[in-house]
Amino acid sequence: VGALRSSDNVDGLFNDYVARALRDYFESRPRFTFQDLSAAQGALDRSGLPYSQLVDDTKVLEKLARSARSETLLRTRIFKEGPRYRFTLDWLHAPRMDVLASEVFTIDEPRNGGTLGAESIRGQILSAMDRLIAKVPFVANLSGRDGDSVTVSGGDNLGLRKGDTLWVGTIDDVKKHPL
Repeated sequence: VGALRSSDNVDGLFNDYVARALRDYFESRPRFTFQDLSAAQGALDRSGLPYSQLVDDTKVLEKLARSARSETLLRTRIFKEGPRYRFTLDWLHAPRMDVLASEVFTIDEPRNGGTLGAESIRGQILSAMDRLIAKVPFVANLSGRDGDSVTVSGGDNLGLRKGDTLWVGTIDDVKKHPL
C-alpha cells in the first residue's frame, strides 16, 4: 500500500496528521506492506499541474504506482466546507486505479476559537481506516481445507453466494517482465 500525500483546499493543514496516522495504522497490521512514496511525491510536487488534479489523474497515478512497485494506493482528499472538514479516503488498485473502496467522514471545526486536537484527528482517521478496510473486496480468510476443497470466509460485505467462482492467485501470477 502506497499512501499519497493528502490533497486539500486548506493549504496542507492536515498533511502531517494524515501521514502519521496512516503510517501508524499500517505498522500495526503486518498483512500489509506500507510503502513510502516521498521520492515519487517530489516529482508530483515539481509538476506544473495543481496537486488536486494530479491525484485524480489515473494515468499519473498508474505511473506512480508502477515506479513505486505498489499494488494499491491510498488517496486522501480533504475539503473545508463551511465549519466542517470532509475527509475522503479512497483505496485504489493498480494498474487501472480502480476504486476498490471509499470512506467519507467529517470533522467539525471547534467553536469559540478552540483548536482541533491531534489525537482526536488521529483517532477519526484510524477509525475510518478500519471501516475502509472492511469495505475492501479482497478481505477474506481461508478458514478450512479438506482434500480438494477450501472454505473461504469473507463476510457479508463480499456478497459471496453458493456457486460463485473465485480466482486465487499471487502477485507473481500477474507480473510481466519489462522487456
